[in-house]
Amino acid sequence: MDAIQVKKKALRESIREKAKSLGAEYLHFSDQCLQDRLLALDEWKTARMVLVYMSVGKEPDTERIICAALEEGKRVAIPRCLGSGIMEAREIASLDGLQPKRFGILEPDETFPLIPLEELDLVIAPCVAADRQLARLGHGGGYFDRYLSKVCCPIVCLCREVFIVEEAPTGALDVRVNMVVTEQGVYR
Repeated sequence: MDAIQVKKKALRESIREKAKSLGAEYLHFSDQCLQDRLLALDEWKTARMVLVYMSVGKEPDTERIICAALEEGKRVAIPRCLGSGIMEAREIASLDGLQPKRFGILEPDETFPLIPLEELDLVIAPCVAADRQLARLGHGGGYFDRYLSKVCCPIVCLCREVFIVEEAPTGALDVRVNMVVTEQGVYR
């Protein structure tokens, strides 16, 4: 492992340990603030097709965001992981029919419509941590970074304020986002 990989691994472990102490009240408050800030963005308001990751564990709750998007009449795509770090976007009309796959993350199968990159107006990307310079530390599989490197629309990362770090370690293949949304604000 090179120095960047070692730093990433250590930060992921530190953040995951810190996440264990987050209480339900904080998580609920944080989820509501993150959703409110995201839905207030001009980029959200004008987006017709959004790609939103499916949250797990103590990640910001994206099911509520997906439901809000569908209620607003937006088209919604969900990631589908194909293996070897390859990901695609599949359109959903509801949360029905999604199945737990790798790491227990709900995914659409191949029967859901495939969405070409050029149809996306906004991507909501996951992170373990992020910094104010718009670097995100993902979970380590490389799925999102490979996908984001081809995206031409704005990319938003949802990050609890307690997981904002001074500097997220990044390598040559890591893709910076356009915005990091926290409970306390939006970093651009």
